[in-house]
Amino acid sequence: MTNAAVRAPRAAAYLETGRVERVTGGLRVTLGDDRFEARRAKSCLVAPEPGDRVLCALEDDGVFVLAVREG
Repeated sequence: MTNAAVRAPRAAAYLETGRVERVTGGLRVTLGDDRFEARRAKSCLVAPEPGDRVLCALEDDGVFVLAVREG
């Protein structure tokens, strides 16, 4: 018998820190030299504001702000 969990495909997520560029008209973050439209993760307790340093998860279905690190 094989373990189904071992065979199941896994989605990769990468963590990066960045800065919030804007929140009006959609959340936009700068990660390195790139800019991304992002979504606030449900678990992100503090609303991001422009200039905040944030922790983001980059996944196949988009970029999510997980937490505000510094305001």
